[in-house]
Amino acid sequence: MRPSLSYLILLPVVFIFSCNNQRQTVNQEPQNREVDPRWEQVDAFAQRGLFASALALTDTLLVEAHTKGDHHMEFRAVMSRARFQQFTGVEPRTVIGELDERARAAAFPLNALLHSVVAEQSWNYYSDHQWEILERTTTEGTPTDFTTWSQPQFMQKVIAEYRASLADADSLKAYANNRLGDLLAFNVASTDGRGIAEVERDALTKRPTLFDLLAHRALDVFRNTQTRLAEPASRFKLDQPQQFGLFEDFAYLRMTHPDSTSWEWQALRLYQELERMHLADTTPDALVDATLARLAFVRERSGSADKDSLYLNALIRLEDRVRKDSCWGEVV
Repeated sequence: MRPSLSYLILLPVVFIFSCNNQRQTVNQEPQNREVDPRWEQVDAFAQRGLFASALALTDTLLVEAHTKGDHHMEFRAVMSRARFQQFTGVEPRTVIGELDERARAAAFPLNALLHSVVAEQSWNYYSDHQWEILERTTTEGTPTDFTTWSQPQFMQKVIAEYRASLADADSLKAYANNRLGDLLAFNVASTDGRGIAEVERDALTKRPTLFDLLAHRALDVFRNTQTRLAEPASRFKLDQPQQFGLFEDFAYLRMTHPDSTSWEWQALRLYQELERMHLADTTPDALVDATLARLAFVRERSGSADKDSLYLNALIRLEDRVRKDSCWGEVV
């Protein structure tokens, strides 16, 4: 099975607060949007280490974007502002708090993007301060100051923000990612010599809608084994053969669990929604990508003694089903 080569990420989310998520990215300016010379000036300030000047000019652009209702420009300005605030010594709780406040007030699709960012940055803060946080009792800290929170409080916040980012599911599914233009960057660290244009086409094929992009960002965290720390012994378990099902058998599988906040439950339900939305696609690339990720996740977490054979049989069936499609090479 050939690994996926490139996934879409939001720019510049990966630069804020976390030293654990550095990625090599290339910013792609959209062909149909003019380059604003003021952003070139912001970049010039940043490259010279003049972060206060970059922040001041970014704030001007942010006000203009908000006034015009330009969510592309506003998202870039909001994220750039957060990065420059970090470099000028503003505390993380202030920066994330401002992102959180804007996410609640913004209109679609800016609100969805920002909720995903708040979830990611809350998770990054937790990851970077994990051992300090785990020493705290489960007694609630100050609600408005996440630097005092316990581990369960962080997990609840992350789940809530990722849920909020996907709340307007119908609109997200109808929003094509190629409309995001300069808000996207592409991971080109493992392209096996392919050109950036080919990487871009591959990524947009596998993540065609904003729902795909935000759902997979949520899954990056929901799959993390660290999230188990806050779950009870009765947490949702991946131990049913049907969880290795394909196409309609899995997409419409009825699943119930008393604890709907379980991370593994959240992950499996999200995979189910992703696969269900792509069942009728003309090309199965996005469906196969989500299916392969889900099968690997279930195999990793399953307590079934037959999980390896169930996984292999699923891959064989999937390979046979998509033999004539371009994504066949992803399965074999």
